[in-house]
Amino acid sequence: DPPQYQTPWTCRLVGGSAPAPAPPPAVPSPPASGCAQDGADCRASRCCADPSKRCYEKSSSWASCRASCQAGQANPDDPPQYQTPWTCNLLDSPTSTCAADGADCRASKCCADRGKTCYEKNSGWASCRSTCQAGEANPLDPPEYRTPWTCKVVR
Repeated sequence: DPPQYQTPWTCRLVGGSAPAPAPPPAVPSPPASGCAQDGADCRASRCCADPSKRCYEKSSSWASCRASCQAGQANPDDPPQYQTPWTCNLLDSPTSTCAADGADCRASKCCADRGKTCYEKNSGWASCRSTCQAGEANPLDPPEYRTPWTCKVVR
């Protein structure tokens, strides 16, 4: 089963009326890559690893990456017991408003290159990088700016 459906079994007989599904867990930590994979909850990352998809909210307990969403409609790709209406509130920012490589991403809090994450260098600068090691300088920075990064993820 996909991770979001790996819940304890009730061992109740199915028939007539089944028990309500267990509520989803609290907002998860974002994946290490920064953006959610297909089938994962994107409430924490607010972005999708697949750039053709957007992070849509189903409810306060779940959001996932979809190509499109129609408010008030169930997602036919959801398992039958989870086919309930979606709010379809967008939780991500369109890539056109996200920071380009080399730009400050503090305001947008996202990267146009979905494979990168917005990392803080200090209170005055953050930019999109593939990886970041706290306390180390970025060797790609100009020599006069090679100072340590905090590497806090900007959200």
